Amino acid sequence: PRFDRAALLEDILLGAIEGCLPEDAALPREQADFAKLAERCRREITPRAQQLEALLARMAEQLHAINGQRAILAKPAFVLAKRDAEAQLEGLLAPGFLYLTPARWLERLPLYLNALAIRLQKLALRLPRDQEAVRELEALGKRYSDYLAAHPGSLAAAVRVRDYRWMLEEYRVSLFAQQLGTVAPVSPKRLEKFWEEIL
Repeated sequence: PRFDRAALLEDILLGAIEGCLPEDAALPREQADFAKLAERCRREITPRAQQLEALLARMAEQLHAINGQRAILAKPAFVLAKRDAEAQLEGLLAPGFLYLTPARWLERLPLYLNALAIRLQKLALRLPRDQEAVRELEALGKRYSDYLAAHPGSLAAAVRVRDYRWMLEEYRVSLFAQQLGTVAPVSPKRLEKFWEEIL
């Protein structure tokens, strides 16, 4: 329900095209290289679109689980968790997320949603720990948002700190649903070091 169908179909198409393009290599400048890339896209675009459709189906399951737990967020005691959870969903599911999310992290989206569903399920039992985690996440995320605000519209700046943004999602998994596992060990100290390395 949170998506416009036409916009979602366009995202699938753009995501499938993005997946066909060379990830790190420069785009072709010669006719022969362009023809090769066009042929590769013709061959791969349908399977890639189908993969994105399957990914969306997995995400829909997790969103259904989240929606089943969201009633708890209406209680005044959970206002901090509500603000954080809604901001997380907006960030994960922003318009164009299917083609703007790097491939490495795109496959992790259902897991991030699963971690949020688990968090909401346990929220009443661990409210003080959840509030502490939210404050920690806000502090860790502030340097990222401040950096982007200081470089408005800069694609180079956004790319430079992109992986930090996704490591914050991994840290959320370690905080709220550790049993799901992370792509690498992650902690505030590791995030601090990672930030220093990318800047």
